[in-house]
Order: sequence, then structure tokens, then C-alpha cells
Amino acid sequence: MTFRRDIMRLLAVLTTVCAGLGAGAAGAAPIVIHTATADISVDPASLRIDATTPDGQALNLMPALHAPEAAAPVRVGAAWRWSDNEGRILTVSGEDGHVRVQIAAPDGQALSWPLPVASGGDWITPDGEGMALPVQDAFWRHVERREHCLDAVAGLSFPAWSHLTPERAVVYALGDGLRSKLCLRDDQGLQARLTHSFDEGANRLELLIAVAPPDPLAPALFYRALLKARGRFRLLRDKAVPDLDRLYG
Repeated sequence: MTFRRDIMRLLAVLTTVCAGLGAGAAGAAPIVIHTATADISVDPASLRIDATTPDGQALNLMPALHAPEAAAPVRVGAAWRWSDNEGRILTVSGEDGHVRVQIAAPDGQALSWPLPVASGGDWITPDGEGMALPVQDAFWRHVERREHCLDAVAGLSFPAWSHLTPERAVVYALGDGLRSKLCLRDDQGLQARLTHSFDEGANRLELLIAVAPPDPLAPALFYRALLKARGRFRLLRDKAVPDLDRLYG
């Protein structure tokens, strides 16, 4: 009888421990990135991204990518890393005033991630020389009555855009834009989503999000700063072919 009681007590303890571990994994604490313009919070269970401004305003920067699921982020240097139920490797870190989300997946997978529902303001896109698309503008809503996707490499001058309101600009940028698209459609106003195809050479999506002052140039300024920080910024004169002027006598 004593042996049986000991076994039952041990099973009860193990059940409690396992339940606690499961709850801890599913309820992993939010990852918080502190910036000068907002505290950005990433939910590992769903990849929902929210922010709180210094004056206490709550913003949704990205809705949940998927339904909540167990997640156990592990600290890797200055980043947090974990995998989701689809086998994707997720990495989140803070970098120069913004949050950096990296999603790596095998060939053949695809991602579709709606941006937060917009009821007003403007979408600022570097389509050609740049476009400001009012969310509730009747003309643009008619133009985008069927979804229109812009390739982040071939369709945009650079892979960054923003949602602009009188209070702020929420800037979205991609590390390189390869195999990614920004799609716009009318759904009670212009709405947007990000798509990515995980193919050979494009097995990682890098999304950067920042809360910036309300400036129509915010995407360009952000991307310029990003290129400079990564040593990839080049002036026009640096791109000139040496001695090209000699061809013209």
C-alpha cells in the first residue's frame, strides 16, 4: 500500500509539472523591444505585434500570423528564437529603434500576413516616384476593387512603405524584398497584406517595423538609414562606371 501511495503521489507531481510546462510554453511572455517612439511587444504564441507610445496610446502593428500555439522562445545573443507548428524558424530582435522579425522556412512554403485594418490615413508606397493612397479615397478604392500586388523588388523603388496618419507613420521594410509582395485591395477602405514565397534563395523573410513621426518621407528615410547602418548605402557617384565620360570624347 505504501508503494502504491508513493507511485500515485509521484504521478500527481509529474502531472502538475507537465501541466505547468505546457502552460508556460503556450503562455510564453511577450517579447518587448523598447524604442524612443514606442515599446513594441511581440506575442510568441501568435506573432501578433503591438506597440504602446510614450503617451500611452495602444497600436496594433501586425495582427496575429496564426492562431495561438505553444511557443518556447530561446535567447540567442540579442535575439529570441523559436519554431512554430508549420516548422518555420522565427527570430525577433530589436535593432536601431525598430523591431526585426525573421521567418525562415523550407522551399515551397508561402506566407500571407495581413497588415492592420486601416479605417483612415494614407498608404505611402514607393511605387515609381512615390504614391500617397488615401484609405477612404473613392477613386483609389475603385482602382483596387480587385487586389493589386506590387513586387517588392520589381514593383517598388525600394522595399519599404508606411501607413501615415496625422499622429504618426508606421513604417514597414523588408531586408531585400526578394519573392515578397505588397498587396492592396478595397475592403471598406484600402487594406494591405504582405506575401512571401519561400523558394531557393528566398528562404528567409526579414520584416522590420518602426513607429516614426508623421512624415510622408518616413519609408525613404527609414530605408536610407537601414542601408547606411548595414554598409549598403551608395551615392550615385559611387555607382558611376569609371572613365565612362571618356567614351563621349
